[in-house]
Amino acid sequence: MTDPDTLTGYITWCAEYFPANRNELIFWDHGGGSISGYGYDQKYPQSGSMSLAGINTALKNAGVTFDFIGFDACLMATMENALMLSQYADYMIASEETEPGVGWYYTNWLNKLSENTSMSTLEIGKQIVDDYISVCSQKCRGQQTTLSVTDLAELEATGPKALTAFSQSTGELIRGEEYRTVSNARHQAREFARSSGIDQVDLAHLAANMGTKEGDELVSAVKSTVKYNRTSSNMTNAYGLAIYFPYKKISSVDKMVQTYEAIGMDEEYTRCIRQFASLEVGGQTVAGGTGSPLPSLLGTLMEGSSSSSDSELIAQLLGGLLAGNVDGISGLTGSNTGFLDDRTIQDSTQYLTDNRFDEGQLVWQENASGQQVLRLTEDQWDLIQSLGLNVFYDDGS
Repeated sequence: MTDPDTLTGYITWCAEYFPANRNELIFWDHGGGSISGYGYDQKYPQSGSMSLAGINTALKNAGVTFDFIGFDACLMATMENALMLSQYADYMIASEETEPGVGWYYTNWLNKLSENTSMSTLEIGKQIVDDYISVCSQKCRGQQTTLSVTDLAELEATGPKALTAFSQSTGELIRGEEYRTVSNARHQAREFARSSGIDQVDLAHLAANMGTKEGDELVSAVKSTVKYNRTSSNMTNAYGLAIYFPYKKISSVDKMVQTYEAIGMDEEYTRCIRQFASLEVGGQTVAGGTGSPLPSLLGTLMEGSSSSSDSELIAQLLGGLLAGNVDGISGLTGSNTGFLDDRTIQDSTQYLTDNRFDEGQLVWQENASGQQVLRLTEDQWDLIQSLGLNVFYDDGS
């Protein structure tokens, strides 16, 4: 079920034996977003999912166009997916967030279409969205839900230009030593399937957080293109289209870049995320990697400072990174570091020196009230976006 040839065969069989003026295509069940794509076959579990590149191949070979292509599946309302589908359908109906098990409610829209076969596609989409949100609110109380209808023709006309400009301006921020601005914007953006670490965030929210003219223009383009969007009452800042932006799982960047090349994704956006991920890995390298929290527990953290005398050491560490030494960086091996941008890393020595977090200051101290506290300067606190607390139990051994 995740072989593109199977999908092509299904579409061409339907078109041959059930010719119609209107065609709709719905992908049902599992979705993994732009990185993983669609589907899972219990009979062939080793076959993996169907990537966006695979979907693109299947639809191209089938040669059929659709009123809408829908995903009754998780996480498939992405910019990457929509731009790829714009060659094959008028609209995309999909969810930014994971979907509850109940999925779409089919009865109403199929009955209405049966009664009026000239029902507009946007009307159909609105019915699907309204029913989905309504049924989920009744049967899946408390679960966050999203569903949107995107005009793919409008997106194809306006989206690439706005995304390119946004990518270029974001890249300029990174190169202009404003990595923190970009990182803060990414950190604060609405993230989907957060526990899975797939690094998909709401595109409009991310663009707005960037605080640039190009970001605002991209927000306008996205909101205009998404013709109908509804969420559960406990979901905020979900405007209908998500996008991949690396942050938590850098090991997936290579796979995403390969997908982008296969579907013809904007080259400027690819360059932008490579630069961001490269600087992130540079920072992790300088900080000693993303390993165990045991040194902080055992009081064996390096004594350190952020003085300019660190520049030579940092340059050496970055040199090792460029030579392929990724030991200590979670998930990275010699086989998934193709995304690293040498120029970005080479140019970042002084920036990483000036903005290095001094882990040597992470020492518990007792305050006047007898509480254990961490004392950091305002500049050091300003480098922190989130805190994680590990609790250890001493079992005697």
